Amino acid sequence: MKSRSSLDDIIEIVCEVTGVNENALVGRSRLNHEVEARHIFCSIALQNKYTLNQTAKRINRTHGTVIHSRYMCNILYEIDSYFRLCYDRAKQLLEDHLSGLITLEKDVLFDPKTGKFGSGINAKVIIKYHENNNI
Repeated sequence: MKSRSSLDDIIEIVCEVTGVNENALVGRSRLNHEVEARHIFCSIALQNKYTLNQTAKRINRTHGTVIHSRYMCNILYEIDSYFRLCYDRAKQLLEDHLSGLITLEKDVLFDPKTGKFGSGINAKVIIKYHENNNI
């Protein structure tokens, strides 16, 4: 069991859950879905004890942007049900990864539109669930 996930693991999970690729997540785009994916990444990274500067450096931003992302994540979580679904799913996958239930590899994951595993386009997680684990 790992104590915390790497920033790359967090990016991989957030990208898969939101459908945003890594280049868009760390890029300069201001498209809504890409910005929201950045917000999710920043919030989860900070919750996993990464510093503002470590988080900002990984996505080519400043620490002020990370602070703003955490703030926006809290607001969007309260008012946007799809954002909340993506955020909760990313958090759950990260927890499952830390506990050893899943491993990060290429070619299978979660499709937030259908709410099912195995149909993601850029899927990156192979699910190793115990028989009694239902998601």
